[in-house]
Amino acid sequence: MIGTEACTVYVFDITTMGGTVFNCGLRSLLESESPVKLMFDCRDASDTLHKMHVTWLGHVVDLQILEKMQWQKNPNNRSRNRKDVVYPLQGLATCLRRIPKNIDRKCTPSYTNCEENARPKESEKHLKWAQRPLNDFLKAYWAATTLNLFTMYGFFKEGLDMGKVSRISDKYVNYFRSYKEFPPDTDYIFHSYLPHNILTEGSSSSPVLQCTGCRKDFPRDNFDEYFIRKKTQMCPVCRQVNRDIRRIASAAES
Repeated sequence: MIGTEACTVYVFDITTMGGTVFNCGLRSLLESESPVKLMFDCRDASDTLHKMHVTWLGHVVDLQILEKMQWQKNPNNRSRNRKDVVYPLQGLATCLRRIPKNIDRKCTPSYTNCEENARPKESEKHLKWAQRPLNDFLKAYWAATTLNLFTMYGFFKEGLDMGKVSRISDKYVNYFRSYKEFPPDTDYIFHSYLPHNILTEGSSSSPVLQCTGCRKDFPRDNFDEYFIRKKTQMCPVCRQVNRDIRRIASAAES
């Protein structure tokens, strides 16, 4: 989907059109420096575009990142300067609820209503999303998803350094696609937390070690020395994921 500020949404159905559409201008648009691409959690789309369609998505402002940066700069957020803080990710609907109702939404339709109408039962999910031609509920859902990004961008960008937002978004867009192959245990990659250090800029004088969970490199001082000695060091996010895994396993046994 590609939307414009003139409230027009274009749906490129790759299932129907095939990959040749990328050779007809779509790849050039997605890779170009202009216009800026507003996305919400761009990681999976970026990875798919790169590995399946040889398209290097660029110049993205990710609104999931934008919302988290806005929350992080809040002076009442006492954890904003801690290295071990773990940020739960918020979905699109939750982020939209943070926007006051008096904000001008132009032609933006209700995302919540469209999502409820388009959401299939779990047993019918594959059939409904694979159905062609696309039904009106799915078209409305995709239009609402796309157009609401403009409202979110206008609200959450206030007071932020957009140069930094762009640089952090670049890290986010590259997060999944930087893996040539995903590790066997993907629970440490596909989870509901913001990746560790994704909001951090600058270099550290500390030596670099690899997290045994997500397999990303971080400064040594981000790890617990006890686990470094055991060669089982994990970044704070992967430690939280590990706790979640053990909690779920324990609940299943009881």
